[in-house]
Amino acid sequence: MYQGMIALLEQFLIDRVISSAAPVSHGSKTWLGLMVLAGFFLCLGSVYLFYAFYLWLLTVYTPQGAAVVTAAMCFGLALLIVAALWLMLQYKKHKTASVQDNLMETVTQLMAYVDEELREPVANNPKAALAIATAVGFLAGKRLM
Repeated sequence: MYQGMIALLEQFLIDRVISSAAPVSHGSKTWLGLMVLAGFFLCLGSVYLFYAFYLWLLTVYTPQGAAVVTAAMCFGLALLIVAALWLMLQYKKHKTASVQDNLMETVTQLMAYVDEELREPVANNPKAALAIATAVGFLAGKRLM
């Protein structure tokens, strides 16, 4: 009975910790390199776009006015990007906190259940309980490490 329950408990905890709901990075160095290259070309394209916008504004405004309008557009775009990043960070923090809270609640309930089920057998057989706990710790260490 205990072997099945221990195996079930071990599998449940492993599934919860390694599930897709937990925010774990799966990025590779190739993906990172390609993203850096894409970011470089995005920046280069943005510079040419702003320069073209500046040249177009020169046909309507004086050079100083065109520079001010171009700079204001760059600052406005930067503020929008910072606001979007801040919102994404807040969402990620909220999601991480909810996953951690859910995991802690599940583990607490599971530990309460295990404590309730094993209290009497452990009190009646303390040496056997110590041997089983040692074996379970050894197996968990082998599988998780």
